[in-house]
Amino acid sequence: MILTNSELNEVIKDLDGWQIVDNQLSKEFKFKGFIQAFGFMTEVAITSETIVLTAVLASIGTAAVPGAGIIMLVIILEAIGVPSTGIALILGVDRILDMLRTVVNVTGDATIAVTIAASEGQLRPPKKIAD
Repeated sequence: MILTNSELNEVIKDLDGWQIVDNQLSKEFKFKGFIQAFGFMTEVAITSETIVLTAVLASIGTAAVPGAGIIMLVIILEAIGVPSTGIALILGVDRILDMLRTVVNVTGDATIAVTIAASEGQLRPPKKIAD
C-alpha cells in the first residue's frame, strides 16, 4: 500500500518534528545545547547496547528450539520498553521464517561438523556393499 503525499501528511501531522522533504520522511532533532544532545546520544547508545546484549544472551541455546524466535523478540522488546502487544501481527509469517532459520542453523552445523571431521582425518570413503 502506497500513500499519497496528502495521506502521508495527514498521518504525520500529529507527530512532533516529522516532515516530508523531497518525498522522504525525516525527523529533525533540535537540542538546546551540547549537554542535551550528548544526553540524547547516550540514551540511544545505551538502548542499542541493551538490544544487542539482550539479543546475544537470549539467543544462546534457542537456535535449535522451534518457535523460540517470537519469545526472544518479546524479551528484547520488553527490555527496551516497547510494548509487545503488536507481536500478533508477525505471528502469521514467523512460522515460515522460523523454518528458514532452522535450515540455516542445520546447514551451518553440518558444514562445520564436516569441515572439522575432514581436518581431523575422520572422514573415510563409504564401504562398498557386497552384491
